[in-house]
Amino acid sequence: MNALSQKQFIVTLNPLYGLIYASIVLILLTAMLIVPKQLVFRSKYQTTKLPLLQQPISLNIFTCTFKKITGIPCATCGGTRATFYLSHLQFKQSLLMNPMVFLGFIGLLMWGIISLTSIAFHKSKPITFALPGKRLLIILLVGGLLINWAYLIFICKP
Repeated sequence: MNALSQKQFIVTLNPLYGLIYASIVLILLTAMLIVPKQLVFRSKYQTTKLPLLQQPISLNIFTCTFKKITGIPCATCGGTRATFYLSHLQFKQSLLMNPMVFLGFIGLLMWGIISLTSIAFHKSKPITFALPGKRLLIILLVGGLLINWAYLIFICKP
């Protein structure tokens, strides 16, 4: 084994897990289709009357505790609204609301599609690819998270 191959980090994606994660994403997106818009986009003191309930309820169920305490959005603020937009096929709005959530859902859906086609054509072998190093992967993931958070704090302000 040469020095280059020792530093590589092998990532294996199991097609069965891809189908499971993609199914969860599709169920979540389908559920967001039936959520009343007032529950996702609300003013601070707004209440609404849901069809099955007699009493109006407060719409503060999707309030971010981190933002409530610190005054700045967390790294996933706007994720519910991004999911709502994505479920209604408003891709640009979803991306602008929270890029990390949008790209995460799209990535999981793509993994599911690739997994489904590999299983359908009886080639359900794990998808394997090598990365230059585990440290690079961690730097990219943490860097992406921090860039998304900076975007939410300084540009989007959900």
